[in-house]
Amino acid sequence: MNLSKISPRLIIGILIALFFGVSLLFRVVLPYDQVFGGDLIKFTSIDAYYQMRIVDNWVHNFPNITGFDPYLIYPGGGGFGNIHFFNWFMAAVIWIIGLGSPTHDLVNVVGAYFPAVLAALTVIPVYFIGKSLFNRWVGVLAAGLVAILPGEYLGRSIIGFSDTPAIETLLTTTAMALLIAAFKTSGERRLTIDHLIHLDRSVIIRPMVFAVLAGLVLGLYLITWLGGMLLAFIITVYFILQFIINHLRRQPSEHLAIVGVVFFLFALIIFLPISNLRDLNLAIIAAVLIPAILYAISRWMSHRDLKPYYYPLGLVGLGAIFLVALYLVAPTMFGSALMKFSMVFIPGGASGATTLEMQPFLSPQGFFSTAVAWGNYTTSFFLVPGWPIPGFGLISFVIMAGLFIKRSNDRPRFLLFLIWTLVMLVATLIQRRFAYYLVVNIAVLSAFLSWQLIWWSGLRKITAVIPPPQETRARKKRPERRGWTVHHVNVVLAVIVVFVLVFLFNIIKAREVASVARFAPPDAWQDTLVWMKDNTPEPLGDPEAYYKLYPPSSQEDFKYPETAYGVVSWWDYGYWISRTAHRMPVANPSQAAAPITRVANLFLAKDEAASLKIMRELDASYIVIDHATVTSKFWAVVTWADQDLSEYTEAFRLPYQGQLIPVQLFHPEYYKNLVVRLYNFDGKAVTSVHPVVVTYEVKADAKGGRYREITKVQEFTNYNEAKNFLDSLEGSNNLLVGTNPFSSPIPLDAVEDYEMVYGSEHHISDPNAGSIPEVKVFIYRGG
Repeated sequence: MNLSKISPRLIIGILIALFFGVSLLFRVVLPYDQVFGGDLIKFTSIDAYYQMRIVDNWVHNFPNITGFDPYLIYPGGGGFGNIHFFNWFMAAVIWIIGLGSPTHDLVNVVGAYFPAVLAALTVIPVYFIGKSLFNRWVGVLAAGLVAILPGEYLGRSIIGFSDTPAIETLLTTTAMALLIAAFKTSGERRLTIDHLIHLDRSVIIRPMVFAVLAGLVLGLYLITWLGGMLLAFIITVYFILQFIINHLRRQPSEHLAIVGVVFFLFALIIFLPISNLRDLNLAIIAAVLIPAILYAISRWMSHRDLKPYYYPLGLVGLGAIFLVALYLVAPTMFGSALMKFSMVFIPGGASGATTLEMQPFLSPQGFFSTAVAWGNYTTSFFLVPGWPIPGFGLISFVIMAGLFIKRSNDRPRFLLFLIWTLVMLVATLIQRRFAYYLVVNIAVLSAFLSWQLIWWSGLRKITAVIPPPQETRARKKRPERRGWTVHHVNVVLAVIVVFVLVFLFNIIKAREVASVARFAPPDAWQDTLVWMKDNTPEPLGDPEAYYKLYPPSSQEDFKYPETAYGVVSWWDYGYWISRTAHRMPVANPSQAAAPITRVANLFLAKDEAASLKIMRELDASYIVIDHATVTSKFWAVVTWADQDLSEYTEAFRLPYQGQLIPVQLFHPEYYKNLVVRLYNFDGKAVTSVHPVVVTYEVKADAKGGRYREITKVQEFTNYNEAKNFLDSLEGSNNLLVGTNPFSSPIPLDAVEDYEMVYGSEHHISDPNAGSIPEVKVFIYRGG
C-alpha cells in the first residue's frame, strides 16, 4: 500500500478521532473507580450537585422546570433563573435515552459522563482554529494537545464533574472557530452589502453560514453562563480595534460590519427571549449595533476625506460621551454593569479569600509561585518547573504578534485570536479558574511553535517541489528514488523533541490530575447524607416535594410548612445536602454572604446564649460537622466571621536536634468554640486537661521574615497549676496553649441542647485523636 496516496483528510480524520478517544481515556478511565466504585455515583465537583439538582427537577417534569426551589437554601429558598442551557441539554438527552421515563440511576450515569464527552468534542473546533490561523497540521497538533493538557480544564471535565466548564469551553471554542472562518471567507470574497442585496450566493453563502452559526453558538453560550458576556466583550473590542486599523490603512471594512451584525443578531435571537436581565439584554443589543456604527462612521469620514487619525479620536470621544450619559441617566444600570464586569477580574471579600478557584494564578498563597501554571500547562507556559522561563505557548504568542504586524492578509484573524488570548490570560492571572478557558489558546500557540520547529528542522526541504526531470522524445526518464537525507534525520529528532517537551510532560501531569477526583464527597459524607435522607423527618412532609413544580416566588412570599427545618453545615457541603439527602441547608456554595456569616458566627459562638440565638434565627434542627471544618477549613470559618485566626491558633518554631521544627499551637479560645466542643469532644464536658505553658522569642530569618521560636516548654495536668505558673512568669512572651486540637488545655462544660445522633462508619485517623468518625450529626433540641 502506497501511504503517499492516502488522502490527508482521511489521515486527519483518523487523528482527530484518535484524539477524541485519548481525551475520553483520560477523563473516563482514570477516574472511573472514584465515581462508580461505591454504592452511589459520586460527582466530582461541589457545584455538580447543584447542576444535577436542576436536572432532577427538569427530567421529572420535562420540558417544564420549577420556578422556585425550597430545597436550595433555608429559610428562603431560591429560584434557578433562566440561564441553564447546560441543564436543559443534559435533561433532554436523559429524557430521550430514558424514553420519557428515565430512572434516577440513568440520570446519574448520563450526568456523570456528560462533561467528559463535551470535553472530548472540543478537539474538533480546536483543530479548525489551528487550521484557519495557520495550517491543518497545526490544527492537528493543537487538537492532540488540548486532549491531554492537565490542570483546571482536565480536572473540570472528568466524569462526574457535571458543571458548566466543559460546555463553556466547547461553546466558546466553537463560536470562535466559526467566527474566524466567517472573517476568513468574507475577507477572501470581499463581501459587500451589494452582494447581499443582489443575493450573490457564490459570495455570501459560506461567510453568512459561518456568521449565523457562530452567533447561534454564542447565544447558547450566553444562556449557559452569565459571565459569557466576557466573550461578547472580547469580540466587541476586536471589532473596534480592527475597524480602527482598517481605517488608518484605508482598507475595506464592509465585510467586518456584515459579519459582526449577523453574528451578534443571531446571538440576540437566542438570548433575548430567555434572559430577564435588562442590563445584559441592552449590552447584547448594543453589540449588534456597534459594527454597523463603526462602519458608518468610517465611511462617513472617508467620504469627507477627513484625516484618518480623526477616526480613533472620534470613537474615544463618542465612547466617553456614552459612558457619561449612561452614568447620568441610568446610574443603577451603570453601577450594575461595572460591578458584574469587575467581579470577573477583581474577586473580593471572604469568598475571594477562601475560594480556591478565585486565587491568583501566579501567587495562590500570597507569594510568587509557578506551581499552578506548571500544573495547568507544564512546558506550554513555563519551560522549566519552578523557573519563570517562558514556555512554548508564551513564546508563540510573541511570535504570533510579530506575524500580525508582518502578514497583512492574516491580520484580522490573528488580531481576534491575540485579543482573545490576552484577555483570557489576564483573567487567568487574576483568577486561576479561567485557566480552563485559556487551555484552547495555549494549545493552539504551542502547536504553532511545535510545527515551526518540525518545519524548519528540514520538513520544508523534504516537501519542496522538485522540478520533473527533462524527458527526451525517445523515452521518458524515470525520476530517481530519493533516500533518507540529513533533513529526514533532523525532522525525526524535531518530532521527538516536540513529543517530549510539549506532549510527554503534559501526559504525565494529566495522568496525575485525572487519577484524583479532588472534589468528590468522601464515603463518610455519602453515608451520612443517605442516613439523613432515611432517618430524619421530611422537611416539607412529602418525599415527592423534592420533585414538585413550584410557581415563581420571592423568598418572602413562599410559605414553608410547620414541619420545615434547616440543616447547618459549612457552606461547602450545602449542595450535597440538597441533592443527596433531600434536606434544606442553611448555607451553600452560592456564596451568599449573610447565611455563611451566620453559620461562621454560630460555629465560633463561645456561650450557649449566642449559639441558641443563631440557631433560632436559622430555624435549624441539625448540625453536620466533619473533621476538615475543625482542622484544615477552620481558617475559612474564622475569615467569614471577620475574625483573626491568631486568636485561636498560631505557628511557632521549636528547636529539635539542631533544627527548627514548625509546630501549631492552639489558644484556649479555640476550644471554647461551639464547632470544636461538638465535633472534637462530642458536646461532652471536658475535665481531663493537658495545658502547656510556652515561652518564646521573636526572631528574624535570613530573608527578614519574623517568626516565634519556643525557648521553654512546661507541661501540666491541671489547669489551675498551669494558670498560676503562667501568672508567675515575667514578660509578655509566655502563653498557655494546647498542642492538640482534640486535647483541651482548659476545662469545658457540656454543651446543652445538642445531642450527637450519628457518626459516620468511615473513620479518619487523626494523629492527635486516633480513629474518629469523619462526619458527625448533632440534633438541636432547644426551643
